[in-house]
Amino acid sequence: MFLEEKVEKTIIKYNLLEEGDKVLAAVSGGPDSICLLHLLSLLAIPFKIEVHVFHLNHLTRGEESREDARFVQEISSRRGLPFSYKALDVPRYQRLSGLSLQEAARRARLKAAGQVSEKVKANKIALGHNADDQAETVVMRILRGAGLEGLAGMEFLAPYPGREGILLIRPLMEVFREEIEKYCRQKDLDYRIDPTNLKPLYLRNKVRLELIPYIENNYNPSFKEGLLQLAKNLSRENDYLRKQVEGIYGKIVRETPGKSFQLHTKELAKYHEALQLRVLRKGLKNLKGDLKTIEAKHLEGILELARGKVAHSSLSLPRGLRAEKSYDLLKIKREVKHKEHEGRREVSARKGRKILNIPGKTYVPELNLVIEGKREKREDLPWPPDPEREAYLDYSRVKLPLYLSYRWPGARFSPLGMEGSKKLKDFFMDEKISSEERERIPLIVRDGDILWVVGKRIGHPYRIREETREVLVLRVYPLKDEEGRNGISEPGTPGDFNKPGGDSGEGPGNGPADI
Repeated sequence: MFLEEKVEKTIIKYNLLEEGDKVLAAVSGGPDSICLLHLLSLLAIPFKIEVHVFHLNHLTRGEESREDARFVQEISSRRGLPFSYKALDVPRYQRLSGLSLQEAARRARLKAAGQVSEKVKANKIALGHNADDQAETVVMRILRGAGLEGLAGMEFLAPYPGREGILLIRPLMEVFREEIEKYCRQKDLDYRIDPTNLKPLYLRNKVRLELIPYIENNYNPSFKEGLLQLAKNLSRENDYLRKQVEGIYGKIVRETPGKSFQLHTKELAKYHEALQLRVLRKGLKNLKGDLKTIEAKHLEGILELARGKVAHSSLSLPRGLRAEKSYDLLKIKREVKHKEHEGRREVSARKGRKILNIPGKTYVPELNLVIEGKREKREDLPWPPDPEREAYLDYSRVKLPLYLSYRWPGARFSPLGMEGSKKLKDFFMDEKISSEERERIPLIVRDGDILWVVGKRIGHPYRIREETREVLVLRVYPLKDEEGRNGISEPGTPGDFNKPGGDSGEGPGNGPADI
């Protein structure tokens, strides 16, 4: 089957194009996007669509980036197609946000494509992902421990995140890279090569250049085909579950758009845990616009909150969201933001549970503290720990995730050196801690058990024993010390993308025009 026929079959099968569509073709200048542009040009008349070319200059490769832009503009002019150009400062955004270059580039690209689509009134954005890209994506998601939705890979037709009326289409995703490059040679289609795509500098490049070839050569020569079939199978099952959740969500969830959503925990508990998690994911996505920064530990934390026996409790979530439970009602809402200090946006200082990032850092703006958690070998640690700043806990006895909390009525604690437990209130009294200070002492907890009264004492059950091999190290230090270390604040809101700057694919150049 000729490549044109193969792609046309994909377009029809997944209903990617309809009469009257205005398609923004994201063209980097590489072989995938040049092939995509050529095919869309051929199909424009029979499908009765308009094609508008868009190129994003990443400004990460100096003159080469500018040459890429001139190359795509010239091709668009020769084909008589309208052309839009944008430059975004991804390196600057990366520095301000603390993200990896790849993730900063992806977010910048998402923003840029949406802006141009709205400006030119395009209702679809065509991307040059091919079958190899899909296989690589599945491998990367396996490595990251993705769930069913992630392992289903990229969708052929998907809503554009955060913008109604715009769809992403991937017409080349049943065509392998080798077929595309062969087609470009047969049709004398010139394209640009980004040298960074040929080096194992980034995770996708390492998967493409090292991991997949190794598995093909040593285990399964049809490994990529197997990954594509896996994605297709899981996509069907994911679609079924998605439809089930749509029905459940409409029955038990009440939304206040852009502000909150709520449900009764007894109603949620009627369904399987897999569906419960999907209901929460859908609510968070509707409220937040996407699921970036929302991890499995956050969803599990909300479920634990919903199932808990405490009448009133709460949990802080990323990006200014908060889950609150009052008796049988679970509500997840946006908190009012305010600036704690320059360069940082934080939620209001109302106290509640917060999931600890382990490994990683957890920012506690209401106390101007940072809590850092990491897993270490016992023999590598200095001894003894600083009792005011550090806690060494037996990693084998710790169940993650852990939470930062504050004292609650009836709380009990087993301080180091005591086999039994006592009221936390009595511990504070024994330590001669004032009532005012008690309100501001954070606790590290799990399932109602206190592992560390921060700055005071660890829980006896979590002490280091003779047989302990791995240690969970928790360190606390002032927020201002963190700023001194990094020179920047906690990653927050992206900077002004409308200033000149750059964007990239998986690497910082003209790889697949992925979003």
